[in-house]
Amino acid sequence: MKLKKQPLAIFLFIALTVFSTSFISCSKDDDSGGDEESSFAGLWSGTYTGDDAGTFQANINSQGSITGNIVSSVTGESYTLSGSVSSDGDFSASIGSASSGAEFEGSISGTTMSGTWTNPIFNESGTFNGNKVE
Repeated sequence: MKLKKQPLAIFLFIALTVFSTSFISCSKDDDSGGDEESSFAGLWSGTYTGDDAGTFQANINSQGSITGNIVSSVTGESYTLSGSVSSDGDFSASIGSASSGAEFEGSISGTTMSGTWTNPIFNESGTFNGNKVE
């Protein structure tokens, strides 16, 4: 009879240890970095100038993904913008594809963003500036 109780006691000890460890390792204040929210989240708008010019609006979500649109005041055309921002504020976004679009690279500091844009297909480039709207 003692032999049957010992494995049960060992099993319960291991189960309780694993169970209690999972609560400790999954606490909300862990600094795992995987669930951090972007401090740049919100709506941004601004202008771009250079070989083309226009306006943009972008939304940065809590994970740092960028989505938005750009409207050229030269051609009147609208383009979809997508990209991402790192936790230190550096970002890269593009319109179109790598073979037929433009790249926007820059940085965010506080509630302002700025950088450069290039479109190697048409040998165009310029700068942009924007501000956080909300």
